[in-house]
Amino acid sequence: MIKKAGKPVAVSSEAHVSERIHPMSPCFDTLCQRIEAGYVGTAQAQGMDEILAAVQQDRLEQRQRLNN
Repeated sequence: MIKKAGKPVAVSSEAHVSERIHPMSPCFDTLCQRIEAGYVGTAQAQGMDEILAAVQQDRLEQRQRLNN
C-alpha cells in the first residue's frame, strides 16, 4: 500500500499479491516438493502438460460450481 501523509492513496497489485502469498510460502514449498517427487522420471514436457490439464480441469469445475 502506498501512503501519503499516513493515508492510503494507492495499492500496488504486486505488493498486494506478495502480502497474501508470503505467509503461505512454506505450504507452497511443501507442495512443490510433493509435485516434484510425483514426477520423478517423467519428461518435463509431459509433466507440464499433465499439470496444466489438471489446473484447467479444476478451473472448469470451479466455474461450474459458481454457475449452479
